[in-house]
Amino acid sequence: SSDLHPENMKDKKLKLITSELLCYEDEKPGPKPLHTRPTVVEPAVDSSICYTSVFPISKLDCKRRELHIIPSDIPLNVVILDLSNNVIKQLRSKEFEDYHSLEVLNLSSNGIDTIHPAAFSGLV
Repeated sequence: SSDLHPENMKDKKLKLITSELLCYEDEKPGPKPLHTRPTVVEPAVDSSICYTSVFPISKLDCKRRELHIIPSDIPLNVVILDLSNNVIKQLRSKEFEDYHSLEVLNLSSNGIDTIHPAAFSGLV
C-alpha cells in the first residue's frame, strides 16, 4: 500500500485516515503469526537465604522464602530439602540431577503448574 508511505500521508488530517489504512497488516489472508511469551531470564537464587543444618544429616530448609525457582547452589550432599510454601510454578529438566544423597524432597504448597518430564531425572 503506497498510500501508507509517510510522504503520502503528510499533511493529511487524522480524521481522514481510517484505521483500515493503518492496520492493513492484520487483514492479510493466511495464518496469523503465533504470539509467544517472551523468554524470562530469572536470576540465580542463592540458597544462603535458607536455613542449613548438617547434623545429624544435611538438611536445607527453604520453606516460606518466596522462592520462584529452585536455588542454584544447593549443597550436593543434601539429604532433606524443604522447598514448601514458596511460589515455585515450574520444575525444569534435570532440576535435581546432581543431588544423589537426596532422600526427602518437599515441594508442597507451591502451586506448581508445569513439571518437565525429566525434572526428577537422576533421583532414582
